[in-house]
Amino acid sequence: MFAISSAPEIPMPDVWLPWVVKGQGKIGDKDVDQLTSLLLALLKSRLNEMRDEQFFLPEGCTYTSDKNSSDALELWLTGLLFGHQQLEGVWQDAWKHIQNKAPDELPKLQRDLSHCLRMFSTFANPQLAIEQARQRGNPELEGKLPIIFKSFPKALKQYVDIAGKLVGYIPNQFEMYEEKPN
Repeated sequence: MFAISSAPEIPMPDVWLPWVVKGQGKIGDKDVDQLTSLLLALLKSRLNEMRDEQFFLPEGCTYTSDKNSSDALELWLTGLLFGHQQLEGVWQDAWKHIQNKAPDELPKLQRDLSHCLRMFSTFANPQLAIEQARQRGNPELEGKLPIIFKSFPKALKQYVDIAGKLVGYIPNQFEMYEEKPN
């Protein structure tokens, strides 16, 4: 839900709901209705939090060097990255608009987004990140992860801020309905 609510253009539920129920087996209509209501309430809550600039991880999402205690964080970040990947076309479309209207802002926003996604990927699978860092000659990453994790709220805010900046360059985002005269 974080990835969906943070997208430059928030997709309609008929786009993202299949991602949630995929692989869940047969779900009855009543269950789908309840799940949809719950997810829409969660989306509304996330949007309100973002409006109020409250960026936090869900309860239980923390990082420690203990391999078993970061499971909630890893699952949440895997979901965030999956959502971002599913919305890659939305992000690409937004990049095109800013490239046409404000090309000087593009490199910094792209660097910032890349930083956020690297951080999310690192904590989604820290063991893989540690192994890859060792292979690149950076054996210190493992010891630095708890310190790096302290900046995680800042990365969440940055991710949302990037999308917010991109929204301003997408046409027709803030058009109001006007009744046409007869």
